[in-house]
Amino acid sequence: MTVEKSCLGIRILGIVGSMRKGRNTFLVVNAVLKAAEKVFKDVKTKIVYVSDFDIGSCKACYDECSLTPYKCVIKDDLQKIFEEMINAYAVVLGSSRYFLIPSKFVAFAERLACLSYFTEQRHPGFKHPLEDKPCGLVAVSGGDDVKPVLRYLQDFALC
Repeated sequence: MTVEKSCLGIRILGIVGSMRKGRNTFLVVNAVLKAAEKVFKDVKTKIVYVSDFDIGSCKACYDECSLTPYKCVIKDDLQKIFEEMINAYAVVLGSSRYFLIPSKFVAFAERLACLSYFTEQRHPGFKHPLEDKPCGLVAVSGGDDVKPVLRYLQDFALC
């Protein structure tokens, strides 16, 4: 997929998994988005913090999960971020290194991974709405190795 220098209507969504607003993870994700705005004319960018949304952990409701493709039965804000991801041309995922990654981001990733898995099981051949969507990964740490965070983000992006 080639991106032309004139990208009218292109939206890039930055998702910040850190619980700390305006800090290092935000700064790096924001720098990536600002660079895209400089390179591509008319690119629109948006940053969302997972911490701003009410997203609970997966309830393992296997009999109900993804009866409707990519719709979770838990009524919280997960679908709001997922819709933002679907409507974006590209997504930049950013997480800081906590124990591994922030628990709120774990809940977000786990829920979307379960939706993907159960949609594939119940609706074979149904195209994933994020399939082939460009995705950038950002990991931030104050000293620890960020490779485990990048591996987690990569596994999430590929599910």
